[in-house]
Amino acid sequence: MKDIVFVTVTKDNFDDLQSTLFSINNFSKVWDISLIVVDSSSNHQQTLEVIGKNITSIRLQKSMLILEDAPKGVYHAMNKAIPHLSGKYVCFMNSGDVIHPLGFGKMMKQASVSTSEKVYYGHPIWLDGTNKVGLKLPFGLHRLRIPFLGRMPNHQCMLVPVSAHSHLYYNFDKYPIAADLDVKLALLRKLEFIDTRLNVTLCKPGGISQQINSFSILFKRAIEYSLITGKYYGLLTLILSWIFFVLWHSRKLLARSFVA
Repeated sequence: MKDIVFVTVTKDNFDDLQSTLFSINNFSKVWDISLIVVDSSSNHQQTLEVIGKNITSIRLQKSMLILEDAPKGVYHAMNKAIPHLSGKYVCFMNSGDVIHPLGFGKMMKQASVSTSEKVYYGHPIWLDGTNKVGLKLPFGLHRLRIPFLGRMPNHQCMLVPVSAHSHLYYNFDKYPIAADLDVKLALLRKLEFIDTRLNVTLCKPGGISQQINSFSILFKRAIEYSLITGKYYGLLTLILSWIFFVLWHSRKLLARSFVA
């Protein structure tokens, strides 16, 4: 059984894909991993060329799976990979994300000796010029099971047991912006989350769930966020999470408007 399967989705961002594949290829020299690339690009041949140049590990080449997908969004592409998951853990990485070999390796060592199913997660370093480290969740979120006390882990910083994720799909029709939160809370209700307190991935900002550049998008995302948290934690949590979310992100938008 493979230690981990990495899933990366790409759409015409060949330079970013190159960075991600190069880091995965290097990581395969230490760990027994497999790779699934879901390609929504307009030029599939160019994607294959990038893969060929950066995946040089023979072992990884033999276990690699390349899927073509219609450009219907990142969550649709991630869903396409789920029926093909195998191994002990899965990590979904965006094109442009890079494995931090030391931090991710330490997280893998912790997960590899686990005798029960748990989600292991670390924290990102954002590649936006600030090197801002992702917030650490306070008070042991995995114990309290309360989603608005801290920031949820980023999927590219998580090791999720394949057996737990293989039946969880991203509901992109209902939650086009925050479908990943729905999956994370479903996992949180079933499994213990272990915070490794490690920086494990260098992440490129700008994912679909981070793009809040107007009040209209803010309210759309707030509605999705509240509906999802309400689904798992009830009406009171729905109301509190909506208020928290709007207030937290409104200050950022207002600060930008004043600067402009």
